[in-house]
Amino acid sequence: MADFLAGVDLLAKFSGFLPILLVFIVVYALLRLTHVFGDNNNVDIAIALLLAGLMLFSPAAQYIISFMAPWFVVLFFFIIFILLAVKLFGTSDSDIMSFIKGSRYGTTVIWWVIAVSIIIALFAFSNVFGQTLLSQQSGTQVQDASNPGVVTPDGNSASSSFQNNLWSTLYNPKILGLAFILIVASFTIRFLSYSNVQ
Repeated sequence: MADFLAGVDLLAKFSGFLPILLVFIVVYALLRLTHVFGDNNNVDIAIALLLAGLMLFSPAAQYIISFMAPWFVVLFFFIIFILLAVKLFGTSDSDIMSFIKGSRYGTTVIWWVIAVSIIIALFAFSNVFGQTLLSQQSGTQVQDASNPGVVTPDGNSASSSFQNNLWSTLYNPKILGLAFILIVASFTIRFLSYSNVQ
């Protein structure tokens, strides 16, 4: 058991290299899938290596990838488990693809996946750049660019933590009331449009 924990601790020392490797693999796979630069494998490898190498010079970009990667893994595992559950009832791959491409509900599922992906990306960017942008607006704090999670106070502000400021804003009664009104309005528009179609 101790050897396993020592291996995990050793793996944590390579955590800065893992986002670079992930960028290389994803870019290379996308280039091979889309054939943007033709069928030349060497060009695809060179472009993927160049983009992954650029990640070495941006600790903030590495931190964004490190923040987003586990959430996308959870999202894709959730999608895979739903597909496996649907296939347990005898649905074929062609039925699933025809449902996604031809059905109104299939496009709704695609938009939900896109919306969750955008939310994950927004949380990652706000986690890295949120306090810096807040400090530039108020002029009271400076964030260390080499360590995105560390904020150096320069003066007074409401809070030195972006996450505390974010949660205080999101749980403000005015924001919660606005979100409730928007949700009710969206469901009202949706049900009214369905009743008019039928």
